[in-house]
Amino acid sequence: MFDSERARRPWHRGEAVAQRLAVVEASPPVIRPFMSEQLLRFFPQLSLLFLAADDADGFPSATFVRGAPGFIACPDAKRMEIDATLFEGDPLATLLRRDSEVGLLGVDFRTRRRNRVGGRIESIEASRIKVTVTEAFGNCPKYIRQRETVDALTSAAPRRWEPLDGLDDAVKDAIANAETFFIATSASCDWGGVDISHRGGPPGFLEVTGDGTIMVPDFKGNGYFNTLGNLLVQPRAGLLFPCFETGEALRLAGVVDILWEGAEISSRSGAERLWRFKPCRGWRLRR
Repeated sequence: MFDSERARRPWHRGEAVAQRLAVVEASPPVIRPFMSEQLLRFFPQLSLLFLAADDADGFPSATFVRGAPGFIACPDAKRMEIDATLFEGDPLATLLRRDSEVGLLGVDFRTRRRNRVGGRIESIEASRIKVTVTEAFGNCPKYIRQRETVDALTSAAPRRWEPLDGLDDAVKDAIANAETFFIATSASCDWGGVDISHRGGPPGFLEVTGDGTIMVPDFKGNGYFNTLGNLLVQPRAGLLFPCFETGEALRLAGVVDILWEGAEISSRSGAERLWRFKPCRGWRLRR
């Protein structure tokens, strides 16, 4: 979360350690304790919003909500109001309440623009979630695949989250062929909060081992290491794999181990690091 310490020292301890391990010296990010004019115009145009919060067992969990453009309102630079409900069966449905920390990510897939917001829930009334913004910043479009439509995900068709009984072959194939996923992380330090970030690559860039471990190559990014920095503080994470063709999705909770060097990394084209995600439970969003 943003405070005077964030303004004075822009990296939390996990991010600083990650930068040292990667031998990267990044320029301080432009992180504001409010939404800029650009963000105030950006979010109300979206029909899709990705959201992260901690689940009942302390695992960061990634999900999404959708609606017609305008379902996200930004009355002022410190407030966001989301007129949407979580899908039936969502593990976060009974956990989001006043003062819950949330991470929000908006992606315009047509223009490949993305912006992130961190904050706390001010209130939940019926289908309206009001969030007090504590930090906001933009990200580059790198690794985002351009899409003309996300209609399957934003469709009003009823869908329900159902627990997975292990990772069967269909689930493993869906992950191994994914080109987009989202990761929820959190860091319990001075200003660390819940965060959700986009990850992308060519189909097949992820590998699923026989025991269900997901091998994720980490490509060159902005050098901030928001996600990996969080994981060094708190190795638990939540992954979300949306299917843009069917509107369904996969969701996993697990623990991450980061490899900073070694032959496993060099064998993957373009990878600068590698992390292993070991799932402990999951859900499938089905029509």
